[in-house]
Amino acid sequence: MTLWILRTPQRRQQWKVTCQANGLNDKFIEYDVETRWNSTYLMVQGSLQAKAQIRIWIEHQNQFPPFTADDWLQLQQLEMILSKFDEFTQLVSRRKSQISLAIPIYYALNDMLEDAASAQGDFSGLSSDITSAISAGMKKYKKYYELMDAQDAYYIALVLDPRFKPLLLDNELGQVTAPKVIRSIKDTLHEQYPSKSSLEQSMSKINQNNKRQSLEARVLQKLQPQVIQRSDIDRYFEEGVVTVDESVTKDEDWLFAWWRTHKDEYPRMAAAARDYLAIPAAEVAVERLFSRGRDLLGVRRHSLKGETMRKVMLLRDIYSLENTQ
Repeated sequence: MTLWILRTPQRRQQWKVTCQANGLNDKFIEYDVETRWNSTYLMVQGSLQAKAQIRIWIEHQNQFPPFTADDWLQLQQLEMILSKFDEFTQLVSRRKSQISLAIPIYYALNDMLEDAASAQGDFSGLSSDITSAISAGMKKYKKYYELMDAQDAYYIALVLDPRFKPLLLDNELGQVTAPKVIRSIKDTLHEQYPSKSSLEQSMSKINQNNKRQSLEARVLQKLQPQVIQRSDIDRYFEEGVVTVDESVTKDEDWLFAWWRTHKDEYPRMAAAARDYLAIPAAEVAVERLFSRGRDLLGVRRHSLKGETMRKVMLLRDIYSLENTQ
């Protein structure tokens, strides 16, 4: 119906006249577009907000049957389900989305889909059509979850968030699986970011100064216990999670700032943070960049060189950033 109204100027005018005559908002309802994420959600949300307008419009038309109470209930249920997907999409579509949130999103999405498929919790009373559709959607979810689960980068990025560390894995994976996953993460970090122990460093000093030491000093050094400093990777995992105020996390760069502050305390983990947290969480930023490049080209600027386009887009970003500050 939404698309039918928007197809001709006459129908759009009729919609406005009908709404204005009844003292209602004459805003058009957005229609579903296959290439736009969450456009279905926006259409359903707009329809529920324009419930009174739709009822009056249908009364003056003969092309559409009136909406029943069950129709409106099903729309409300669809809106509730799709609002969760919209929340997750908005989270990964931010200008600087964090890869450390990928696994929490997958876990939250899994819990939501399971509750909706079984009509439990907040989703009790869902129609059988919707629960059947969600059950079918779980197959698609599992496909992408398995792809994510096979990548160590997502799990390493997760523990690099000091609010989570391995705590989320402990809660979600259970007492059997979680220790194995955490052990694998630690082994990978130790392998990729090795560090000399204090014992190796002290032995190196001994070899260098052995000739200059007296007999008594060498004997005492053998008898005295050697202090081995633990790796900062192990210390990071063993220490508790960090509480970060919500006002701090509103800044998209807060996690980078946290690691800059603690790079001396956890030098190996800070090196991992520089590598893993730089990975884009989604392709949204790349798609957005291509869209800006497309908008830059036009009838009078269709043969710009790549380097020229790069400089123009950088200048525009700098100008936009200065205006927002």
